[in-house]
Amino acid sequence: MSSNFLTRSVNWDKLDMVYAHAQKNIGIAGSTIAIVRESLLNQKKLPTTPYMCDLTEMIKKQSLLNTVPVFPIYVNQ
Repeated sequence: MSSNFLTRSVNWDKLDMVYAHAQKNIGIAGSTIAIVRESLLNQKKLPTTPYMCDLTEMIKKQSLLNTVPVFPIYVNQ
C-alpha cells in the first residue's frame, strides 16, 4: 500500500493487514507502517514463520526487532 497510502479513502473492513513502506509521503525513508486486525494476532502462527515476520514478537519488542535506519533520522533532524 506504499504508493497510495494516505491518498484515498480505504474500506478497512476488507483488510486484515496493511503494510506500507514510507517514502516521501508519510515520513522518513526506511520507516514502515503496519496496520493489523487484532483477530489476526490471536491466531496461531505456522511453525515455519520466520522470527522477523512474527507479528506477536514485533509487538512484544515495540517494533524494534532490528536496527532502525539511523542515517535518515539524523539527516532529517
